[in-house]
Amino acid sequence: MNSSERRWGAGLFVAALLPRIAHWATLDRSPFGERLLLDPQYYDAWARRIAAGAWIGDRPFFQDPLYAYFLAVIYAVGGQSPRTALLVQLVCGACVAPLVYFATCRGIGETEARFAGLFAAGYLPSLVYEGLLEKTWLATFAVAGSLAASAWAEQRQRTWGWGAAGFLFGLAVLARGNLLLVGPLLVLGILFRWPHAGPSAGRSRRRAALALACGIAGVVIPVAIRNRSVTGEWFLTTANAGQNFYIGNNPANRDGEYSVLPFVDPDPVHEEADFDREAERRSGRSLGPAAVSEFWLREGVSWIRSEPVAWLRLTGRKLHAFWGAYEIPDTVDVDLLREDLPVLRLPLPGFGVVGALALLGMAAAIRRRGFPMLCLLFVATYTVSVIAFFVLSRFRMAMMPAIFPLAGLGAVVLVREFRGFRRAPRRAGIVAVVLVASVAWVALPIRGAEGTTRVGWARAIGLPIRVESQATSRFNLGVLYAAEASAGRVDDPMLARAETEFGKAIAASPEIAKIWVELGKVLARQERYVESRAAFERGLAIDPASGAVWHALGIVRRRGGDVDGAAEAFAASVARDPGHAGGWTALGEAHLAAGRTGEAVEAFRRALAVDPSLARAREGLTRAERALASR
Repeated sequence: MNSSERRWGAGLFVAALLPRIAHWATLDRSPFGERLLLDPQYYDAWARRIAAGAWIGDRPFFQDPLYAYFLAVIYAVGGQSPRTALLVQLVCGACVAPLVYFATCRGIGETEARFAGLFAAGYLPSLVYEGLLEKTWLATFAVAGSLAASAWAEQRQRTWGWGAAGFLFGLAVLARGNLLLVGPLLVLGILFRWPHAGPSAGRSRRRAALALACGIAGVVIPVAIRNRSVTGEWFLTTANAGQNFYIGNNPANRDGEYSVLPFVDPDPVHEEADFDREAERRSGRSLGPAAVSEFWLREGVSWIRSEPVAWLRLTGRKLHAFWGAYEIPDTVDVDLLREDLPVLRLPLPGFGVVGALALLGMAAAIRRRGFPMLCLLFVATYTVSVIAFFVLSRFRMAMMPAIFPLAGLGAVVLVREFRGFRRAPRRAGIVAVVLVASVAWVALPIRGAEGTTRVGWARAIGLPIRVESQATSRFNLGVLYAAEASAGRVDDPMLARAETEFGKAIAASPEIAKIWVELGKVLARQERYVESRAAFERGLAIDPASGAVWHALGIVRRRGGDVDGAAEAFAASVARDPGHAGGWTALGEAHLAAGRTGEAVEAFRRALAVDPSLARAREGLTRAERALASR
């Protein structure tokens, strides 16, 4: 490494670190900064269990495990502070830029490396995901290290360097499970395509491929053995492949992106059990983790076989969405984060710029073997590994360390052809056509919420647009505000904020039942029972299957003085969930308040049959029997 490379590496680290430190300092301005919901909440709870001593666990991993163990180490060493963990994440994220620079410098060239490093240092989605208590950034970091080790091993002809690259790639697999499908293809690509000069080229390729494979196996196999030891079944990493396959390949999924199945609560705490329960209901038998995954895989394949044309169209939509500039939201919408976090409002490059240049670089890399071909192979196989399931934009973060070098190559090609236009106008014209096609593929249609600047500009100049709903993100924000509100405080301003966000979510998507339900809960906490009742009734009109919502409606009806309406709602609740002892108890109390003592006795007895220790039901039964005896 010469002095110029060292200076550029250090400079890129500083350039990447400064906006990250500024971002970390302002995270408390966003409700998503340290407040945890869905995946962040799940990983936080998991890490706390590990830090408390549950290092092995007693079930197969359903979510990728590496991040939970990383977080547990941070908690064990630095205290259980999510803010400390976020700082560590952002510092690690700043290391990606010099790693990408060094890999590209050795594998392609110094000028390309400078572009690639700058793209990595300022890539906007990196700051977004590194600032969330979530696993996405960790796969990016591990892949960047793996590619840097690969480029170094090729340049220095060091077999152990390939082993290190494999080890880092194995860690990436434990943070982004679909990389498991990419690893074997990379090994084969090195075995048959990676150039080694001299008479021993074949032997060098074999050693490199074997070392890479052993490095990956050295990480993955112990996890598989752990899964086997706790369940008696083999899972290389996680037990959710079939479930994820079905999410992206079923007749209800119209765009290939994540969509909530009607029988699944998207909260990771409940997701596994919901898939298990539905698989057992459909199959009519008890199923273990492996059988559940296989069941949903068969369900997805069955749909593909029955509707091959629809599946091909769906796969095309997945490919376009995966390579689109729009950041498809999961837990949180980037546009919502920008409202509170000033660093995210800086004009930093996103996938619209980097992805388009990477496509141009991929066109140039087709004729170049070595590191450019390795990056091209990585990106192609990783894309296939994602669109085989379902698409979220955070999934593509794991391939960005291979995208940045290709984008750097594309930028150099573009600059070179622009400068040489007079000498070779035809070639420059071809490059221009490829670039325009790349930009169109990545950027169009313009996607975003109504009222965003990009949608307004696109509409003004006549570009195709796709208006996106922020209902889910607004709903998640409302849930966070509601969770922050003090119990029993009617005038807590957090309840008012929650109500506002639920109102915006309903304005965007009034057909989503759960938004009406959560709005009803917030209104009830403010003792606005008439409005709360109306919200619950709207939710149940959309989705009448939830026993819990019927139960909540019964509570607000009872508080509003409608005893008969409360009894009707509680009866509907237990009809849908007969194992809910609290529902039977509430039904008994409503019947007792209405003077229907016989019905009250029966309801209390049903409650005690479910839970004999329920004191409230026993007290209610005593009162009902006394009232019945005195008649």
